[in-house]
Amino acid sequence: MIDSLAKKISVLATVSILLTVLLSGSLYKIFHFQNKSERDLMYLNQVQISLDQLRSQLWSYSQHRDDISLREVELSQQQFANLLSQSQITNKSMYAVEKMNQTLASLLDQYKYGFSTASTQAQNLLQSRYSMLIQTMTEEVARVHQDCLAENRARLNQIVYYAAFGLVVFTLLVCAVAILSIFHFHKGLMSVREGMEDLSKGKLDRTINAHTLDHEFQQLAGSFNEMASSLRQSTVTKVELEEEIEKQTRDLKLKQTKLELLSETDPLTDLLNRRAFDRTLNESIIRAKRTNLSLAILFVDLDNFKQINDKHGHDAGDAVLKEVSRRLKESIRRSDFVGRHGGDEFILCYDLLSSVNAIKSKASELLTTLCQPLEFKGKLLNIQVSIGISYYPNQAQDKDTLIALADNAMYKAKQVDGGACYDQKVIAAVGAKKRNSKVI
Repeated sequence: MIDSLAKKISVLATVSILLTVLLSGSLYKIFHFQNKSERDLMYLNQVQISLDQLRSQLWSYSQHRDDISLREVELSQQQFANLLSQSQITNKSMYAVEKMNQTLASLLDQYKYGFSTASTQAQNLLQSRYSMLIQTMTEEVARVHQDCLAENRARLNQIVYYAAFGLVVFTLLVCAVAILSIFHFHKGLMSVREGMEDLSKGKLDRTINAHTLDHEFQQLAGSFNEMASSLRQSTVTKVELEEEIEKQTRDLKLKQTKLELLSETDPLTDLLNRRAFDRTLNESIIRAKRTNLSLAILFVDLDNFKQINDKHGHDAGDAVLKEVSRRLKESIRRSDFVGRHGGDEFILCYDLLSSVNAIKSKASELLTTLCQPLEFKGKLLNIQVSIGISYYPNQAQDKDTLIALADNAMYKAKQVDGGACYDQKVIAAVGAKKRNSKVI
């Protein structure tokens, strides 16, 4: 007795596969024998045509009795012999046809080398033997044709019989396993459902009898009984039960909140990831439209990050990313937010601005802060930064355009010699201490 739903499904799948193999094999055999039957019948048709041609040549020779007609008879007999040599049909009648054709060839040789000068009566007798051989070969070919049809019909009937028998057996087996699986599944499902409904009504003494259930439902019933026992030990009143449920619900919500936070936070820098930053920026744009305020986007890129990774290793690169992230978080207000755009790129949003006039000076201060060297394992790592700026609503009023403008401005900053500070035009010069870092 199969006491597991998974095993029942495995048996069902196995039987289905065997059924598919059986049907595929049967169809292949039917196709194979049909092709063979078609080839045999086409071959026999060619044999019959060649035999009719030989009969026609013999009749023509009997009328003219000249050398040309004799040569045509010999040629037809040789073509007929070549066709018989290609036969793939193993049949006594086919063997008899070959023997009679050899006899016909011998008679032709005898006539050619001895009977050509014989009397008319002898030639007529020989002609009669030709005709008898041709007629007998025709009858044998027809018998071969009938035998091939009968043999192929018998084989096809046998294949169809066995395929039908196997189809019925496997179909009944599939139906039986499927019905049994459905019955046991519903039985287990109803037992667990009734237990859960009783438990929800406060019947803490409710247990599920799992002896007649499948293995999976036995495990589920065991977990249910353990839960009910634990509730009976820890729950005294319905109020306490409700309080416990509320506590577990709060815990679940707290875990959900933590999971959502993890899903929106970059694991290395603890900043907003790209998806969370885009969502927060959309919300800020909607809020700015409603309040008629402005905001500024700063696109920050580390110019020499690849050199740090190549020279000092990925641990040094991670340390630089963490330190830059810390400096960015410390340089913004509570209403502002910053995220990691990807790799060594960061995006900072100055939100709820009544004016953007101070953003240029803030960007220069931020550039100075970010370009401070970092000590890592006794070595000073120089940090070089380029910054691009875009403004809402002055330059764009949607998220993607704002980020694209800031990104383009950042790439313009990378192309400026001497560390010039840019938004859309040069606004101030940055000293050499910033190590060729730029703001655009």
